[in-house]
Amino acid sequence: MFVYDLKTKQLKEYEIELPLKYSAMYYYNTKLYILGGRADKNYSKIPSSKVVSIDINEFELTKPVKSTILSHEVNPVKNIE
Repeated sequence: MFVYDLKTKQLKEYEIELPLKYSAMYYYNTKLYILGGRADKNYSKIPSSKVVSIDINEFELTKPVKSTILSHEVNPVKNIE
């Protein structure tokens, strides 16, 4: 999971251990909802009907795996003539 702060230009990476692939993620009322997807076990691909919710305030209490400040420079767009 990556969190980007627009004001500080800081990108933080958090590890979330969910054994799911191809899930959908939605945000509503300070929560992230992760829906469905599939679990790959041995030689099986099992569809998931699970819904997982994560309160975004938990990220304030969690130490990021990695943190980077991105450049403050703006790359100008060149007009093609």
